[in-house]
Amino acid sequence: GFGSKYDVLEKFAEALRERLDPTADVAVVDGHSEELTIGRLLEQMAGAVLSEEEAARLRTSGTSSSVTDISVRLGKAIFSARSGDGRLSSNNSTRPIYLLVHNIDGWGFRNTLAQSALSSLVAHSSGVIRLVGSVDHVNSVSLLWDLETKAKFDWVRVY
Repeated sequence: GFGSKYDVLEKFAEALRERLDPTADVAVVDGHSEELTIGRLLEQMAGAVLSEEEAARLRTSGTSSSVTDISVRLGKAIFSARSGDGRLSSNNSTRPIYLLVHNIDGWGFRNTLAQSALSSLVAHSSGVIRLVGSVDHVNSVSLLWDLETKAKFDWVRVY
């Protein structure tokens, strides 16, 4: 039900920061917020993770692009920025970003475009962005995620 997973995700974020993966970055997003949109989330992530120059380049190169195209470019840019040369080898790792979204089916994300953009961001970060999300509506999975979007998210379900 509504809000029942909030404490679980908050405790998970705390555990990540303190002991599970203390070198990782953890971002918690309130999907319940009516002001939050996928565009705003992408803009905030670019500003937090990329240099000012890289974030500006991403914004200006996407003036006629869809939000999904921007999320693909942002995912690739985050991977490249975190991995140094844009490639990882078996002995080279990069600091992950855990993106915890309370209510991934909330107002600003309750459409296929937003879900496609989120899944593209995750998929094109090559494992740098690790998404943890909760849903409040039992039918969200079947209504919001087609097979391609589900595959890009690569969910592990916990009931």
